[in-house]
Amino acid sequence: MQYEIDNYILEYIEVENKYYISFLDSVNNKCRLEITEEQIYNKLKVQPQNMEDRYLKSLETNKIRKALDTLTDTQYRRIMLHSINKYSIRDIAKIENVTKNQIEKSIKLGNKKIKKFLEN
Repeated sequence: MQYEIDNYILEYIEVENKYYISFLDSVNNKCRLEITEEQIYNKLKVQPQNMEDRYLKSLETNKIRKALDTLTDTQYRRIMLHSINKYSIRDIAKIENVTKNQIEKSIKLGNKKIKKFLEN
């Protein structure tokens, strides 16, 4: 999948349970972020132990993916950069040429959307 957002072209790639986000900025600097399923689970502090756990984990993963689908492209990108790839708010603001407040607000609203979706 490829998205064009502001001055960025974002590409989402899934290969053998690894998820990549690549983006090309307005000055043609390419950056690729890798997010593995294991990183997602580590963030959730949940590790599958047996077949039943793995099945339940796959259900949870599907629900998380659906929750992430509710985000705007901007919220998704910023949450992934901050939460999964550990970019600071300041660094994301520099990359996107926006204020730290805009990044913080976007992440906060995105997290609220995810929480609301997962509570239903």
